[in-house]
Amino acid sequence: QTAEARGALLTADEDLINNEFLRALLGQGSLLADRGDFANALALFQLALQQAEQRGLQAGQARALDRLGSLHHRLGNFPAAIAAYRQSLALLQQLQNAEGIFAVQNNLGSALAEMGDTEGAIDAFAKSLQAGKGISEDKERLATVDTNIANAYNAAGNYARATEHLNRSLRMSESLGDLRRQ
Repeated sequence: QTAEARGALLTADEDLINNEFLRALLGQGSLLADRGDFANALALFQLALQQAEQRGLQAGQARALDRLGSLHHRLGNFPAAIAAYRQSLALLQQLQNAEGIFAVQNNLGSALAEMGDTEGAIDAFAKSLQAGKGISEDKERLATVDTNIANAYNAAGNYARATEHLNRSLRMSESLGDLRRQ
């Protein structure tokens, strides 16, 4: 092997190790959060973010920020959740990661809805749905976002739009044979 080939392999190995290290930190943080150990989960998510930043891994930063947002959301700290989701979205948009945008826009919409910002929630859900239509044949996930939009329109008193989105969600669910949504 040439020195150039060995260097390329070393770089590829380093990237793999960095990504696996971040994945392990985030996975362990999620397990701790599921067990109710929120302080240690938060510490691991913050460590993952720091490590991703130090290594210049934007996708890792976006994942860590989404996890931080989800933890803050779960704890009812909606301003921190919204800030983390927005930071994650900025990185995902730079990376043109439609799958990530789909998921994080939906998370952002949920946090905004819980804060009482129905206009912001509707906008975030609509952007999630738009990103999802471009990449996902997962009708169940798309139906969930449509249900979220329906709930936001209902909270805003726009019952016609709420009904429109709820009906679309139900049609998707019926096409999947998912009777839980009916």
